[in-house]
Amino acid sequence: MSEMSQTLFPADDLARSGSPRAIKSSHLDGDEALRAGQHIVVWERQVPADKTNWFGHGGEDSPLDLKRMYADLEASGAGSGTDGDPIEGDVMVRITDSSGDEVKAQKELGDLGTLRDAASDERTERPAMPAMGPYAYPHRKLQLVVVADSASDGNQIDTADSSCRFWYSEP
Repeated sequence: MSEMSQTLFPADDLARSGSPRAIKSSHLDGDEALRAGQHIVVWERQVPADKTNWFGHGGEDSPLDLKRMYADLEASGAGSGTDGDPIEGDVMVRITDSSGDEVKAQKELGDLGTLRDAASDERTERPAMPAMGPYAYPHRKLQLVVVADSASDGNQIDTADSSCRFWYSEP
């Protein structure tokens, strides 16, 4: 029997530690076809055996360290999408077991339309991505997931023409 997953939450104890690492569009999997309503992993990282990792960086009490996110994801023209079409849907982060199948913790970050608008905002006006707990133990996976709307069903992400910044941290 599988346990229910937790919701990731802002974690003050993690906000004041670790080094931020960016997740950029060039790191995304552009070969995976998005499917309407399905959770499609577009980025994944296995936590090293001697480390822990967590999503986000900084916190409200450390605004200089607080990282901000945005995502302007475009279709590549492969699959059913037209080159340059904006990808619509929601984006979320999750921590899974080592196989990537069992979700241990997750959080929806927002819809891609809002995150696309944030790409043109001043950095300090973009949505915050504070350090979120619980952290991922060694061998678990961090995943960035897109749940596409029906308008983006079958699209693939153009990693060269898209732009995004999401964050994880490591000690």
